[in-house]
Amino acid sequence: MNYFNQSKFKLVFIILLGIILFMTGQKTRNLWGTSEARTAQIAQEMIDSGDWVIPHLNNQPRLTKPPLYFWAVALTAKLLCNNHVTEWSARFPASVCAVLTLIFLFLMVKKLYGEKTAFSSSIMLATTYFFFWQSQEAMLDMMLAMFEVAACLFFVYGLKAQVHRKKFFYIPMHFCLGLAAMTKGPVGFIIPWIGIVAYLLWSSKIKELKHFCWITGFIVFSITVTPWLIAVYHRIDTAFSVFYKETVSRYASAYDHQRPLYYFIVRFPLYFLPWGIFLPFWVWDIYKNKTLNEYKFPISFFLPALIFFSLCGSKRSYYLVPLYPFVIISLALFLSKCSCVKIFGKKIILLKQSYLYTLVFISSLGYLIFISLFPVLNKRFSAVDFCERLTNELPEKYTLMSYDYSKPYIIYYLKQYIHPIKSEEELNSKLSDISAGSPLFVIMREKDLLRMKNVSDKSYNIIFRYKNFTKKHNTMVVITGRNSGGKV
Repeated sequence: MNYFNQSKFKLVFIILLGIILFMTGQKTRNLWGTSEARTAQIAQEMIDSGDWVIPHLNNQPRLTKPPLYFWAVALTAKLLCNNHVTEWSARFPASVCAVLTLIFLFLMVKKLYGEKTAFSSSIMLATTYFFFWQSQEAMLDMMLAMFEVAACLFFVYGLKAQVHRKKFFYIPMHFCLGLAAMTKGPVGFIIPWIGIVAYLLWSSKIKELKHFCWITGFIVFSITVTPWLIAVYHRIDTAFSVFYKETVSRYASAYDHQRPLYYFIVRFPLYFLPWGIFLPFWVWDIYKNKTLNEYKFPISFFLPALIFFSLCGSKRSYYLVPLYPFVIISLALFLSKCSCVKIFGKKIILLKQSYLYTLVFISSLGYLIFISLFPVLNKRFSAVDFCERLTNELPEKYTLMSYDYSKPYIIYYLKQYIHPIKSEEELNSKLSDISAGSPLFVIMREKDLLRMKNVSDKSYNIIFRYKNFTKKHNTMVVITGRNSGGKV
């Protein structure tokens, strides 16, 4: 009996591949970036304060994102890590979501295109570099991708079901869209709905919308989302202005991470390595052989969304993670029917189906080797050494502040609140305050200190310098006022 052709075996293989790639090495590196540390610190403060409604960072309300992923991290820490958010517990929900995304993708593509393409799609997605990397990151976007793919899975099953059974799939679809919204706000349901409507219009099936159980679906969606919104607004009456700024205002007029219109289009193939090398050939095949209609479903779910994100001034690479499964479906379909293409009369061999699994194996091995280098890379990207030195060199009791550098990874590894200083005048006032009850120390970048005009070098002492701090090549300094009792 050929067990390899059985769906259950393939599904087990996909799950094992995901576990090996996504959950290996989570304990071998610290929290490298701001986003990861922010997630961990918010979840830790959630546990410490007992406030699971309002996310807090550095003791301040942080309402820029809904709390579902923070809840998952905090719950993992409470159940498995003795109430302490570790690097592992912060990343574990993302890894679980990545594995579930592979499963949902397999089931969805199997329903649409068959088991062979479904298996290829899942193992290709698992070995897509940026998807692999995001599965190792304590960030919201993998959970968002999982819920959006789950919603699309129920949409596909509802579309294929008999009329009297459609409600059993469309109602869970609305529930998944609600969970996606609770993960990252309106984008969680806007992007899937754009794809659903685009596909129904392109396929001339727009009448399917009448079967979507709108009333029940709206109730399910509302029950999923509105209790948290009401609880937040009950405590912070300016909450909706924050939500509006983070969503509508940020999309219409970006205030950070501004990139040109073509940013995603140029970088798109790089995110999909090694499979991104086939994207130009796939586009050429569509142009040359007029095969666009063969890819109605995946194109409907990633091309309008790509345009949507490209029109936004603020662009981050991880915004596109929920689109990866649909791009991979397109490439899997293309490679399953086309091992070579002709470009300007020349025959170019692409990838025979029998070689696909070899490339998956080589990619997986490469990722595992990369994971083995995490302890070495820690020396360059981690803030732990700086925080340990700070703890060892400062007195037992002191007050710690920061000038324009209250980074979550410093707060997380120091395990204490850091009061932010926002102006030179405030810094000068703090350094010269001799009435403080405990020695005052300030963390800041040396370049910020050197260009200050209102802070005299006679008003402070530098306790120590720390060069090449994290990946930003910053030189950090810790200073204290000469008369504020901060001598060590």
